[in-house]
Amino acid sequence: MNFQIVPVSDVDRFWPKLAKGFGKVSKRARNLTLADLYQRARIGNGHLLIAFDDEIRGAAICVPEDWADGPKINVIAFWGDDFRTWRDEFMDAVRTLGKLCGADTAIFSGPAAYRRLFPTARVIRQTFEVK
Repeated sequence: MNFQIVPVSDVDRFWPKLAKGFGKVSKRARNLTLADLYQRARIGNGHLLIAFDDEIRGAAICVPEDWADGPKINVIAFWGDDFRTWRDEFMDAVRTLGKLCGADTAIFSGPAAYRRLFPTARVIRQTFEVK
């Protein structure tokens, strides 16, 4: 699997191929709209990372953040076809992007199922909804 950070000037060229996958992510996440994800990539507020071989297989939007215990690369949204088969390569690409941004740690927010997807991950916070 190959990975590339899409330059801001090329986001519009790639977005039509990515919108369906990010649309599914935004429906599950509930706090991210497809328009918000597009805007973050389009204005450079988040780095658009694509995964491809002969065709695009997945993508992520990664945002560098300063935390009290040091910089992090926050993967705010990601999707991928057969993701488990290239998950480790994806994490290597995210780590590389993080290092370029001064971060040595990647963070993800998502459902409890991420524990199975990223078995070495440590839970650092949880989100609660009260009606």
